[in-house]
Amino acid sequence: MCEQRGRRCEQRVTLFASVLRWNAGFRKARYLLAKNASFTCVSSRRLYMCGLVSSLPSVRTTWANLASLVPQGIENEGGELLCEGNFMTERDLGTLTLFPEVCKLFGHDNDILVIAAARSHGQFASACRARDVAEACIRLWDFDGGVAGEFTGGHKSSVVCLEFTEDERFLASSGKDRRICVWDREKRELVAAVDNAHKRIVWGLSWHDGVLLSGGRDGAVKLWRVEGDGLVCVHEVAFKGESVTSVHFKPTPGFVFAAGFESGRVKVVVWVEGGQGEEVTELLDRHGAQVRSVKWRPDGEAVLASCGDDHAVKVHLVE
Repeated sequence: MCEQRGRRCEQRVTLFASVLRWNAGFRKARYLLAKNASFTCVSSRRLYMCGLVSSLPSVRTTWANLASLVPQGIENEGGELLCEGNFMTERDLGTLTLFPEVCKLFGHDNDILVIAAARSHGQFASACRARDVAEACIRLWDFDGGVAGEFTGGHKSSVVCLEFTEDERFLASSGKDRRICVWDREKRELVAAVDNAHKRIVWGLSWHDGVLLSGGRDGAVKLWRVEGDGLVCVHEVAFKGESVTSVHFKPTPGFVFAAGFESGRVKVVVWVEGGQGEEVTELLDRHGAQVRSVKWRPDGEAVLASCGDDHAVKVHLVE
């Protein structure tokens, strides 16, 4: 009974995050907004291409105020209020949003662990649980269901994180082998790599202005630049006694990033390139369990979303 309730709660908060147009990742399933309001659901060994279907021309969220960032309802194009109240219920989401399956994509031999989308090119990458080099390949797919290519030979075990650059030309990958690889999406070639990037598994990656951010279970967050066929660490932030589970750069000038931790904490770090250190701020509203994903608002506003194993999605106003 508790397990069923947990699954329903997980589905509800994931759909809520999708309505807010943030990516939310969970242990058993990951949802990613893709081109033309479609998204991909990863489960077992299959990839499900799904589309957002609504009887209305468009759906948008109305915000009460920036301080609370609590949706007061959903309106259509004509301004008609479809559901009201401080929180959208599971019934509201089930009524207003429907995600029918469009097609299944087969190719991985084991459970799929991660996906990442190159929206402007209509493609996405995926990786599955692996024990050897052959299984640790990264597959590239087209949104129409075709196989675009593979990235092979980079990892020796499961790839757990994939992240495209802002222009979607390069793809970064990391995994249990503690290796970080950078791939050319068009040429399907390995551009750069670094072994033993962290002392333990690398859970998070994020790109910004040519700098690659990585976070690992060893409690370290590192910033890298590609030089030749390798990666050079230009800065490191160590969180002693912590385990970093997710990182994300804020899409604004400068280097501001958020990090989620196994303890449920969420911290914001400001780093000035060439400076002597960094400024770290811990957000007061922490999760009750491990943080699974942190994402900044895409338009650059100081708004951060996080989700965790406590089945909660939190939206933080970062001043």
